[in-house]
Amino acid sequence: FIRRDSNSGIRLDHVVSVGMVLPVAVLRATSETVSDNGSKSKTSVKRRIELTVSPAILNNGLNHDMLYEGITVRGRIRSVEDHGCLVDLNISGMRSKTCFLKYENIEGEYEVLDTSDEVVGVNENENKVILNKGRVYDFRIHSIPKSNDGTLSIIQLKLQSSQTRSKQVIDPFICMSSKHTIRSLSPGMLFDVDVEHFARNGLCVTFMGSVYRGAIDSNSLGGFLPEGYKNLKEKNSSDMWWKSVFVGKLRKIKARLIAVDSVSKIIRLSIQPHILSMSVPKDEFPKVGAIIENARVVRLDPGVGALLALPSDKEASSMDIEDTGKKNNLLSNPVYASASEVKCAYVHISKAIDSDNHRTPEALFGKRFALNNKIPKLRIISNNNWMDNIVSCATAESIVSSAVLSHTDLNPGAIYRDVPVIANLESGGVLVQLGVGVKGLIPAMHLFDKSVASENGNSYRNKVRMEKYKEGNKIDVRCLVISPNERKCILTAKKGLISSDLDNPITEYSGIEKGRTATGFISRVSKQGIAITFYNNVFGRISARKLAEEMGVENPIVDFKVGDIVKVKVRQCLKKIARETVDDDDEDETRDTTILDLSMNLFSSAEENEKIYTDDNAF
Repeated sequence: FIRRDSNSGIRLDHVVSVGMVLPVAVLRATSETVSDNGSKSKTSVKRRIELTVSPAILNNGLNHDMLYEGITVRGRIRSVEDHGCLVDLNISGMRSKTCFLKYENIEGEYEVLDTSDEVVGVNENENKVILNKGRVYDFRIHSIPKSNDGTLSIIQLKLQSSQTRSKQVIDPFICMSSKHTIRSLSPGMLFDVDVEHFARNGLCVTFMGSVYRGAIDSNSLGGFLPEGYKNLKEKNSSDMWWKSVFVGKLRKIKARLIAVDSVSKIIRLSIQPHILSMSVPKDEFPKVGAIIENARVVRLDPGVGALLALPSDKEASSMDIEDTGKKNNLLSNPVYASASEVKCAYVHISKAIDSDNHRTPEALFGKRFALNNKIPKLRIISNNNWMDNIVSCATAESIVSSAVLSHTDLNPGAIYRDVPVIANLESGGVLVQLGVGVKGLIPAMHLFDKSVASENGNSYRNKVRMEKYKEGNKIDVRCLVISPNERKCILTAKKGLISSDLDNPITEYSGIEKGRTATGFISRVSKQGIAITFYNNVFGRISARKLAEEMGVENPIVDFKVGDIVKVKVRQCLKKIARETVDDDDEDETRDTTILDLSMNLFSSAEENEKIYTDDNAF
């Protein structure tokens, strides 16, 4: 994650945009112990990696002597002026205001934003450059003029599109003559590399005139083991398909730097098409929740997981390849052409096989996921790994057959049967497991149909609660409110709500007909009346005047309690216009609010339903 800079006061969406392809630096990897499921007795370790896009960190290995025309450096817009932008590069030996970006040096369309403006649907894929104070980009040095005394004058910058930057190959002669070191290497650089030798998990390469050595992992080769591949020359490495590709003229290829650690001297590169083009992968993977049959194991990582090839629409044919082609083009090689069409999903060992103690034996995992084994069913659980272009999946039967995979699968008013209780919270609520990583909260008010004045003081109620909602017990629940973005779900275990309105619960105001009866729970009680809530925060009210006329209730506070279940009839769907003051200009903003006018007299006549009561003092 990237933390917002609290000192600058600039929102994070004014620093970067969705869809941008740019290098980042790892600030720190942290782990903290947090209470599990809201319980102090159970704890879990939460691991996070904090990143940064700051020019001060990304340009830390550069100084002003290493700059040359054509080099790409990270910069932050300091201010937006009439003719362009002042840019900070944070490079040693340079003043903060010596770089300028003219509008005419911006490739494509651009838009100037104020710091208070909202950024809506703007990203690099839409070919529009957003300019505002604090935004970071990778700029290209356009010209470096020098004054008569030899000091640097204002450096002119150029802002290119990702398509243009993706075609620029680093010139080793110019780079090395500018005294560059491994600390000045930055992810995103494109090099001409030479394949030095083959490794069990990929390629070892050299670049910049064999000054640097790096590796291309098997995940970054742009393809995976083709079905039916055989290497007659080396039978002991039948899964190392890249040995039949990167030979002859194909030992010289272009690769993009994706990671570098100057301390450990670790350098990683990639030749995946979307990495080379610096774009979001265009491959259409199955949607999250999709179930796929007959996937093939193409790699086994003992004790960690397995890589599975998704079935292709094309019929696989057996290959016995010795000739790698004559053209200096990877796709001209038949093995690589077949490997590039293989799309894969990765299953972690924890989600591979159901186990009573939640630990899968490595021997059983290795046997079931041996190379080229067919996996009967898998389920896609994530497709956000754009870097490797590999989706995540699960093969455990409990996950494959689960009705809920993410919070987006939940619906207000839906009933979920036999969900396990995973924790009893100190607040009196209960936490249940709805699906893989999907938890729901049952507030204390929704554990029983009838509410009591004090849950803590009722020993019998607490005894029943501890027995009924013991960890591991399975119960039926119904979804009240779901917030997918916040990953929150509020449930009810009230039998009166679970057993009523099964086919057509009230989940939205539109479509509610006058005279309809429905069951809800009391969410508010006051002298002015009561509020009844249904699902998806749809609610209605019954004024104290109506309660007195229909039910003879003199004081709603005495006769009703929050949490009680009631069956009511819809008398009218009212739209109330509310006015509220916004900003400091004393301007009034109007907003329509919909409220249901309800009645507890379920047998009222049609003539009585036509009479609408209004009460200015109603809450």
